[in-house]
Amino acid sequence: MSNSIAIASGKGGVGKTTIAVNLALTLSQMGSKVCLMDADFGLANAHIMLGINPKKTIRDVLKNNMAVEDVIETGPHGLKFISGGNGLIDILNIEKNSKYQLIRSLDPIERNADTLVVDLSLIHISEPTRPERIGYSVLWLKKKNGGGGGGGGGGG
Repeated sequence: MSNSIAIASGKGGVGKTTIAVNLALTLSQMGSKVCLMDADFGLANAHIMLGINPKKTIRDVLKNNMAVEDVIETGPHGLKFISGGNGLIDILNIEKNSKYQLIRSLDPIERNADTLVVDLSLIHISEPTRPERIGYSVLWLKKKNGGGGGGGGGGG
């Protein structure tokens, strides 16, 4: 895998999922092999936008020791999709070791995808312009005062 793109924001309701899904679908339509991971644990809804009813979620990787390849669904345009699950309260505050386990479990995706797009939950990154610290290109979304949308930072 040559690219990982994390869609992140410190505020909810700014369009992270919409951008992640549309970016992943656009890249797929352009011929790239793309995997979209909905990492908005507990509140994941990318599956709704994709019209997919996933049978397995990332919870199965974290709690049931299932291989990540076994929870991948195929969506429109051949897009590979890993659901974060919805209403799965028990994985909202996963331990640091489980986070590292999850990151390591994504290694097999490298063989089958050109790009991994990750839809992150509401997060607080103290240095959003330093994506190399977390290993992703980051599209940082920020809602401006007055209700306007916004976008910013990133690189990698």
